[in-house]
Amino acid sequence: MQMAAASATAAGAFAGASRASTHPAQTGNLIDTHHHIFPPGLQDWLMNRGILPRDRSTWPNWARWSLDETIEMMETVGMLGAVASQPAPLSLFPGADEAREWTRIINESSAAVVRDNPKRFGFFAYLPLNHPEVMIEEAAYALDELDADGVMCITHSGDKYLGHPDFAELLSELNRRKATLFLHPDRLDLPSPEGVPYWLTDFMLATTRTALSLIVSGALDRNPDLSIILSHAGGFLPYIHGRIFHLDETEGRDGAKVAEGLRRFHYDTALPMSPYATAPLLQAALPDKILFGTDWPQVPTEGIAKQVEDMRGDEEMDSALRLKIMSENARALFPRFASE
Repeated sequence: MQMAAASATAAGAFAGASRASTHPAQTGNLIDTHHHIFPPGLQDWLMNRGILPRDRSTWPNWARWSLDETIEMMETVGMLGAVASQPAPLSLFPGADEAREWTRIINESSAAVVRDNPKRFGFFAYLPLNHPEVMIEEAAYALDELDADGVMCITHSGDKYLGHPDFAELLSELNRRKATLFLHPDRLDLPSPEGVPYWLTDFMLATTRTALSLIVSGALDRNPDLSIILSHAGGFLPYIHGRIFHLDETEGRDGAKVAEGLRRFHYDTALPMSPYATAPLLQAALPDKILFGTDWPQVPTEGIAKQVEDMRGDEEMDSALRLKIMSENARALFPRFASE
């Protein structure tokens, strides 16, 4: 989930050093792959640019991220580690030079958090989808120089989704590197019905659209070594799995082949998955491609604890599958956690 306004999600850009943790290592085994951070360096950077006021007591909730609070949450729910990300909205940087500045700040500060807390955090480097040339530059810098665990981008830029030819070079480069790409949705360029928040529906549809764009464009087939994570249990994608087969009749496409593409993706559980969406997700996804995700800090500690409780009580899963989703699948995808 993102902040409600562009100025709010500006808080997704990081700068400066992070505080090293002094907390003891936790004993849980959860590994969170949908986890947003907002360290002190970012707060200072935003204050220096007048986006945040100097009086911290007046800050909105989205600006009040705390490393200590995050680690307290991790220890409370039994979380071993997290792969951090920041889904900054594209409206923050309409120009390429602005995109370079924001992206470098986000990624260098994310790397600082990881350096200070290497057993707790990894990170996805942010790539600005509205500037494909910057994406390629920053992907190389983050993966080669910052040791990012993967990269992330927003699901769409205007009416262009990830299967669009503009992004073919990026996907090819990530495929060459056998990289992991985390996709996070943003609001659509459509008005929401009165009383319906955009994150409730737009995020699910944006994820579904970009996943299908990757499949039907052939981008997924052309990049077999690229691992792609869909947020929020794939949005509506698992739920409409059966409907995809009708592409044969209505569009002249091989619906079965399109449906098979669903099994190429990884899916995080930050919908939340249990108990509402487990059955369709298990039908759509391979069991080793479902990853635990929380949406921290938009979902608070109490909400995460409830997610974990519901997952542990979910009768659609046996204990072996539950362990895969909560921990083992992430260990396989992210080497930094393999031996933890």
